[in-house]
Amino acid sequence: MNSKIILFTLMIFSSTTFANFFVGVDGGFNKSRQTGVGDLPMAREEFEVNSYKTSDDDEVDRIENDILDNGGTDKDFLAAIKHLMSMRLVYKPGFNFKVHGGYKFKYINAGISYQYINYSYKHIMAVDDSTEQVSIFWKAGNMSGKTAIHTGLAFVEYEINKLSFYRFTPIVGAGLGFANVKDKLTSNDETKERSQVVFAYQFKLGLNFTITKNFTATLDGVYFGTSEVKATNYKIKQGQLNLGVRYRFN
Repeated sequence: MNSKIILFTLMIFSSTTFANFFVGVDGGFNKSRQTGVGDLPMAREEFEVNSYKTSDDDEVDRIENDILDNGGTDKDFLAAIKHLMSMRLVYKPGFNFKVHGGYKFKYINAGISYQYINYSYKHIMAVDDSTEQVSIFWKAGNMSGKTAIHTGLAFVEYEINKLSFYRFTPIVGAGLGFANVKDKLTSNDETKERSQVVFAYQFKLGLNFTITKNFTATLDGVYFGTSEVKATNYKIKQGQLNLGVRYRFN
């Protein structure tokens, strides 16, 4: 008799404790925005590449002196400025994977998530003019990099039930937290690595499809961003397209 009472109590407790909690997984592809950068701090500091921002006169003078002191000419200086200002970070599509959990309050879902994001990029000279000599200035040439990001975000979502149709429900959401960004930069078969914790955020527009009472399939378009990453002197800004599944306890 006592065992039946205990079993019944556990069933009631579990049903009330875990009701409306959910867990889920999703993943997909990401693409960061291509950007022009005259200065790549990680390249300059790790590989001793003579690259500087050209936003003020003192730094322009420093570039000119570096080139002239090493036997360069005024033409080399002008070519160097032209190439530096044309440098680009060109990103390749990457992938991401996320696990999350939270609680459903009627039309609002709130929770926390962990996401792994991976992608690669090239730091290239957009100007290609063989008549200009810039080897004195840009010693390392084009470089390639890889980035791995581990994020922890708190998020909130709103289900737009007024726009629901069939088993589909539109959803909007936002997240806020931190990301550990690990950059690996390779030049001439030598690889250097740096990591930094930065502020991270995301905005989401998605569509949920109800499979059963407990299971939901998700399709999300996500905008993910961070504060400035010192290794690349750039704020990460990327779009993601993710598919996933969510299980809700009841």
